Amino acid sequence: MKEFLPAALAVALVWAVLAALGYLSPAVGAAIAFVAAAGMVWRERRAAPLRRWNILAESSRDAQLHGLYCVAESRAREALQAASLLRSDQERHQAESALLLATALNTQKKFAEAEQALRAVPGEGSRLFAQLAHSLAGQTKLPEAEQAAFRAQQDAGENPNDLDRAAILDALANIRSRQGRMNEALEHLSEWVKILERSTDPKIRESAGPARIRLGATYTRARKGDKAAHVLEDCARQSASRKGQLYDATEALSHLCAALSQEGRPDEAIVAGRRAETLRATLLTPGDPLHGQVWVNLAIACAEAGKPRDAFEYIERASSLKGPLSASETAFLNFARGLANESSGNYNEAESIYRQTLAEVARIHGGSHPVLVDSLVALSRVLRRDNRDEEAAEFEAMQDRIEEAMNSNA
Repeated sequence: MKEFLPAALAVALVWAVLAALGYLSPAVGAAIAFVAAAGMVWRERRAAPLRRWNILAESSRDAQLHGLYCVAESRAREALQAASLLRSDQERHQAESALLLATALNTQKKFAEAEQALRAVPGEGSRLFAQLAHSLAGQTKLPEAEQAAFRAQQDAGENPNDLDRAAILDALANIRSRQGRMNEALEHLSEWVKILERSTDPKIRESAGPARIRLGATYTRARKGDKAAHVLEDCARQSASRKGQLYDATEALSHLCAALSQEGRPDEAIVAGRRAETLRATLLTPGDPLHGQVWVNLAIACAEAGKPRDAFEYIERASSLKGPLSASETAFLNFARGLANESSGNYNEAESIYRQTLAEVARIHGGSHPVLVDSLVALSRVLRRDNRDEEAAEFEAMQDRIEEAMNSNA
């Protein structure tokens, strides 16, 4: 508060002079002084985080942990500022700032920008290559992601510390999930969560919450909706009860909506999705990718519940978001549009959309994306309704083969 003193004395002096000359009544002067003081308090609060980062930057590890803590709390904007400060501080912090910047960008699904930030510095290290693997996997550059993950393991050595192990497991889980090797992905994620939970650093333990949410979302991708619902219900309950973790609650509820839809519980899914929608409206910044996720999952739940009008409304909201959707988000949006048409009785249109979704997902992701199985199930259902049983049986056999491969560790 001592920073306020010179400005406060100046305001008081001007007020005293004007009051003595009769130009200012005491009441008006007090009001002006109050407004000036409020303005200074506001400016001080705006400046406080930057001063805090300056203090933390005296220790590169503390600054990095603070930024990672911001990422764990989904405060990506603050994490980006912390990374920028580290980067401009000293040359020896370049690799650390690039790592923090990439972590924040990957959290925001800005994978190409994260890759660019990491490749712009000559630094090495296990965690740097693990984040690079994340960035590459997010762009479906899976062979390159595998190479980066292997380099991360090499740099970590035979006895990696917990932070390096956690980063490697996180990256491998992401790659395996995108390859459709879901059991391996779940094993990596479970071990990752355990490492975070048993850490002696409270800031690192905080990141276990988002990690558990990701574990629940991966259970959904593996079509294990019952396990997903159990994990995500617990995550949503814990996050909602803790100060500063409502963003995590929003994400957990959105994934819970998807898990419950998969389990054939669309009415419960809508309840979870609308709770996420309420939090979304008050918490998220305009460009946050969670907007689209909440709306797409709600659209699927409404279509499954026989409420096509609501489903089309959420589809329209997701479609109107600024900025291009990722390939995965587009696939789920198209699947939701197919479900909404099927729920409306537009079966020919639904069949056409399901076929287009299958072709597009197979082109981009190969035979491993979860929406591929969902589309096969829906397409078979529409075909059987039209008494095209032989054609439906072919797609059902394809579905069985994909699910077997997804649940294999081979």
